[in-house]
Amino acid sequence: MHHYLKTALRNQSKNKIFSIINVLGLSIGIAIAVLIINYVNFEFSYDNIHTDSERIYRVESQFYEGDILTDDWATSSFGYGSAMKKEITGIEDYVRIGVHNTEQTVAYKTNRNLETGIAYAEASFFSIFNFKIIKGDKQNQLVRPGTCVITEDMAARYFKGENPIGKILTFASRSQFNDYEVTAVMENFPHNSHIKYNILISYESLPDWQRDFWYIHEVYTYVKLSQGIRSEFIEDKFPIMAEKYKTRNALKNKKWAVSLVPLKSIHFNPQKQYEREVKKDKKSLSTLIIIAIVILLIAWTNYINLSTARSMERAKDIGIRKVSGAFKSQLTFQYLMESVLVNLSSFLLATLLIIIFNPLFKQLINQDIELNIIYSTVFWLISIGSLLLGTLISGFYSSFILTRLEPSAILKGNFYNIGSSATIRRVLVIFQFASAIFLICGTFIVYKQVKFMQTTDIGVDINKTLVIKYPVIRKNINKQVQLFANKIENEPSISSV
Repeated sequence: MHHYLKTALRNQSKNKIFSIINVLGLSIGIAIAVLIINYVNFEFSYDNIHTDSERIYRVESQFYEGDILTDDWATSSFGYGSAMKKEITGIEDYVRIGVHNTEQTVAYKTNRNLETGIAYAEASFFSIFNFKIIKGDKQNQLVRPGTCVITEDMAARYFKGENPIGKILTFASRSQFNDYEVTAVMENFPHNSHIKYNILISYESLPDWQRDFWYIHEVYTYVKLSQGIRSEFIEDKFPIMAEKYKTRNALKNKKWAVSLVPLKSIHFNPQKQYEREVKKDKKSLSTLIIIAIVILLIAWTNYINLSTARSMERAKDIGIRKVSGAFKSQLTFQYLMESVLVNLSSFLLATLLIIIFNPLFKQLINQDIELNIIYSTVFWLISIGSLLLGTLISGFYSSFILTRLEPSAILKGNFYNIGSSATIRRVLVIFQFASAIFLICGTFIVYKQVKFMQTTDIGVDINKTLVIKYPVIRKNINKQVQLFANKIENEPSISSV
């Protein structure tokens, strides 16, 4: 073993440039493939942290005129959740998240900021979902009116070392001021969750008339179904139940229905009206997996081609060894040892490249994605399997070509285009170039599409247009807003208001 390793190191060191190109090319291919797969793995991990995620669905509103779907919204009304729990069997629990007033000015002492991501949630929020409370009572949150739960980021922003529990935050919306007591601090919502808020206000803080009102669809409703209950059963029961609650003229002529969307499917479904989260397409993610595999195959093909070409230079050495009595198994093992050395070096260098370039990759995709894939047992099994497979294929191929040739043909130098070896080399070269052309063309097409979207005239210069939001409604607010508009219109740098 020591002799084989020593010989492998000597062979690689004879041509340092060749060895560097081989190792660097393979390591770059591995690093790019791993970064892409880590991103895809992150996208497919959305909403999988919840224990009963298979039984959790989001209730989305649908309206029909006859058999024609006229409206399809991601939200539901304030009253859907409570009515469904009361009228339809099979619903174990539900939670409503009101998103009708997500942007408010929040103040604590002299610290005041315009905050987004404010929602009104029921107490069942923390029993249906597995979001963690890190400070405060882990039970009975969002039960009392006038209370709220904030994230770690909000606690750091407003309290800076103080204990937030029991402190009062003042919320100013466009119509009123409200004080809410902070009863708990929760972990920041994970990046792979479609549910992301900064502050949760107790649903009981809403006015009595609004909590179960059927004619405002500004709530996300989630239901947790009982074991064995199918979502289609609930969907079939809803239109009949809705007739009991359609007490006003609005939308009276339509059939009210719902669609129960599995929690894990929300991130991948097409964007709907009134939907806030950013969606992803499963087909695009599958394409990225294919691209990662193609890049890896190109890297290994390049290594095999270069190794084969290098092996041809050592053919006479192989011929002399065979004449001297070397067994085929010994020659094969020598090539395998060199393949192990190159692949293992490439794997280690790829690990370093991944660590170095991951921050740049996160900037490229504009998402804060950690290398969570390294904690996956499946990933390591696949990586080790791929490493072994790549080592065996690249090592066996080179040895297969040379060890099967007759020593006389090798010593005469008549071996470059013998039999199937030449055909296999041509096939590998064609595959390598075809794959590279495919990736280059695909990249160019995507670049042109993005460039088109960035440069197309949308009818407004967004770099020179500002939207100014007025503060809380007070006495004579309309007059004050108009006076402000008239004043800034006279500024020479402003063309119109």
